[in-house]
Amino acid sequence: GLIVSRDLNENIRSHNDIKTDQAPFYAAACTFYEGLAERFVSSGFACDIFAGCLDQVGITEMSCCCKRTGGFLMMVDTFKTPVFKSTYR
Repeated sequence: GLIVSRDLNENIRSHNDIKTDQAPFYAAACTFYEGLAERFVSSGFACDIFAGCLDQVGITEMSCCCKRTGGFLMMVDTFKTPVFKSTYR
């Protein structure tokens, strides 16, 4: 996928960009992950995603992999949160 630069002033997209169809890479990323989800389904895999960051991780684009495979998606601001830790008990 596309990686944002180390310059914190540069964003790939924002929530508003997606809502207003101004995210130029969004459709291509969704198409890629939908194809990946199809490969998971045809192979009998489930896709679980644990994300510990709220910024620029592409969860919106990747979520179809979890939805289509019956997988689990958890997004927290840090891996140290109690809700994240409790998923491993």
